[in-house]
Amino acid sequence: MLAALYHNLGGLEHARGAFATGEPLARRAVAIRTRTLGPEHPDVAADMAALAALLDGQGKYDEPKPCTSRRSPSSAARTATSIMGLQALSAENFR
Repeated sequence: MLAALYHNLGGLEHARGAFATGEPLARRAVAIRTRTLGPEHPDVAADMAALAALLDGQGKYDEPKPCTSRRSPSSAARTATSIMGLQALSAENFR
């Protein structure tokens, strides 16, 4: 529950364009969920993708992206990426 709160707060900061403010919130969500659910859980992959978006928004291109720094993409990361892609496609249909 606490990890979801941090994830959502980080997302709100991302939506506001306050990427640096959202970064520590996203990092907390990743840490909590990794500790409680394990690194291969889809919620961890979603948190890592959110953190990557916040880093990207800050232009931190030299910092390894959380989802791409692993040796091989996990099934959880692939699932989260697929879900995010479907959400983006759905959003396009409503414009």
